[in-house]
Amino acid sequence: MSAFVFMNIIFTFSDYLLFFVGTLNLVLSVFILINEPKNKVNTSFAIFAFFLTVWTILLLLFKNIPLEFSAFVMRAIYVSGLCIAVGLWYFVHQFPKRSKINVWHHAITLIITSVVIILMFIPGFIVKGTFLLSDGSRSILLNPIGFYVFAIPFGFFYLGGLALLWKRLRGLENILKKSSFLLLVGLAIAVFFGAFFNIILPSPFFLNYRYIHLGPPFTFAIVVSVAYGIAKYQLMNIKALITEVFVILLILIQLLQVIFSTSTVSILINSGVLLAVLTVGFLLIRSTLNEYKRREQVTKLAHSLEKANLRLKEIDRQKTDFLSIASHQLRTPLSIAKGYIELIQDGAYGDITKKTNGILNDMNDSNEHLVKLVDEFLDITRIEQGRTKFSFANININNLSDGVVKELTPRAKDEGLKLVWKSQKNLKEIEMDEEKVRHVIFNFIDNAIKYSNKGSIMVSSEKEGKGIAIRVRDKGFGFGKEDEANFFQKFYRGKNVEGTNVTGTGLGLYVCRKFIESHGGHVWAKSPGLGKGSEFGFWIPYGKKTDKMANKNIK
Repeated sequence: MSAFVFMNIIFTFSDYLLFFVGTLNLVLSVFILINEPKNKVNTSFAIFAFFLTVWTILLLLFKNIPLEFSAFVMRAIYVSGLCIAVGLWYFVHQFPKRSKINVWHHAITLIITSVVIILMFIPGFIVKGTFLLSDGSRSILLNPIGFYVFAIPFGFFYLGGLALLWKRLRGLENILKKSSFLLLVGLAIAVFFGAFFNIILPSPFFLNYRYIHLGPPFTFAIVVSVAYGIAKYQLMNIKALITEVFVILLILIQLLQVIFSTSTVSILINSGVLLAVLTVGFLLIRSTLNEYKRREQVTKLAHSLEKANLRLKEIDRQKTDFLSIASHQLRTPLSIAKGYIELIQDGAYGDITKKTNGILNDMNDSNEHLVKLVDEFLDITRIEQGRTKFSFANININNLSDGVVKELTPRAKDEGLKLVWKSQKNLKEIEMDEEKVRHVIFNFIDNAIKYSNKGSIMVSSEKEGKGIAIRVRDKGFGFGKEDEANFFQKFYRGKNVEGTNVTGTGLGLYVCRKFIESHGGHVWAKSPGLGKGSEFGFWIPYGKKTDKMANKNIK
């Protein structure tokens, strides 16, 4: 076996192995602690990993310090072993969710641990003395009574902790269950081999201390299980862990350079480099942890937004259901009111005066306005609930548009506007729901009349790509970029009509968009600016359409 001699101390392969394992356990404990210091799960596991480090380093010291001090170190090794078991016991009670330990159980645990630790530090209670074997290794004179005093609570806390962890595995969520199982496997491996090489072989039955350096390397299984859980299930920040391991290894290498320096100049140079590595390493670790915390905050924010979005969708669904119920309930009395108004005007209840007829006309206009509003609500609820009925057929869109223009021309004339219809000849028939497309054309022209106070309104049709486009251009109010981006949203009222007497619900254009999208098309709104007119239009493609496809597109 190769060895390195320094200051009369022989460093063998087993020494370097213990040093390496101790360093890894230290890195693990520090990383987990600073990753989230207020988390009791992290704190308890960091303490457990720290005692693994102490135990490993003490075993390294036992093999190399002067013989007269080795008995004290061996007593400290047994104490650290008991602390590992108790640390595991408390960690399991915190992981994954804290379970309250009975006050009396807590007190008994602390009393037993304290008493055993005090007894083990008494010279001769567990370790009577140490001596060298013929092969140069060390052994001890063990007191069987003291060994049993140590072994019983050690076995209870360690094996009891593993049993409790196994029991709690069954109630965990899938990802946490997998990561916890990995940790359980790592702990079980460390317990089995650590107990074999450091408790069973050195026990009064075998008194074999030659292999005590083989127990700590198996604690590496804990490091591997935690690291794999970090990488596989994102339990912690693997980037921060790698950074810390890298920085600590650099520091250790540079520290060895200082220790093994042979001149004052090299000591000063290596010490300066060590100081620089410490400074840069600290800044690098802090930067990595800050980045991780920010990413965690973004993840939590995204999760919160996702929950809020789901809640908003549920509220929107409830609102749609309410609108559906309310609209259906309102439709009936409005229809009845309209019928009675017509009966009164027709003289079914006697002759009426000219003044009364005028009042009835006003009532009928208001009633029609309410009916239109209710119909818009019904359209929205049918759309959002996927209950809209479509009837597709091959329709000549020029004939359809021409009929709407003729219907609205008298109204435009009453408002002092000129309604112009310009169609591209010989357009192919297009498969569509005539009622839905007519509703959109009517709405666009009606809005152009409503939001214009001068000039002409141009309605045009033309073939565009693999479909047909309808455009309605006016010289009216116009609008800005904010309106252009939001006109087709539900309940949006344009900024361009603020301060005017033009009324509306902000539902018409939303319904139009949904109807055109149900045909696989799209809508648009453009304007050079306020007071410069506007253009509203839509495009629908050629091609066969079905009711099922339309309802899929409309949502």
